[in-house]
Order: sequence, then C-alpha cells, then structure tokens
Amino acid sequence: MIHVGYTDLRKRLAHYMDRANDDRDAILITRQGSEPVVMLAQRECDAMLETLYLRSSPANAERLDGAVAELDRGGGLAVVWDEQAQSYKRA
Repeated sequence: MIHVGYTDLRKRLAHYMDRANDDRDAILITRQGSEPVVMLAQRECDAMLETLYLRSSPANAERLDGAVAELDRGGGLAVVWDEQAQSYKRA
C-alpha cells in the first residue's frame, strides 16, 4: 500500500490515480486531524466487494474454500473459452 499525504496527493493526483489503476496498488491518503481514506481502482474495489458478497454465506464460503483446496491438490478441470461456440470447453 502506498502512503501519501493530502497535500502531495493534490499536487500529483493523476500520478496516484494511474498508480492505483496500473499497479493495482491501494493508496492510503492521510491528512492532519482526519481519518485516512483509501483510493482504489474501481476493478479492485468491485473484486473485493464481490469476494465479500460470495463469502458472506458460511455455506458458500465453505464450498469456495473446498474448491480452492481441490485446485491446490491438483484437482479440478482446465477449461478455455471457445469464442466460436461462445462457451467453455475442456483445455
């Protein structure tokens, strides 16, 4: 995470926005007398919110954890997108 003060952020806003987008880095913005805020690329924020939503159900979180564990053990099925058929097929 990149830490930046409010004054520096104002001077170089485009630079920090590019860093958030290009590097997928979170930018922690501090200013005196106020709580810090975090600037994220929208895609990063969307991904985090989606993950929180998918894990909000204990049963769904357990299924996701099981699927990750299966992949870690070498299980699962490799697929690729078939543009012509507009569907997935085995790799």
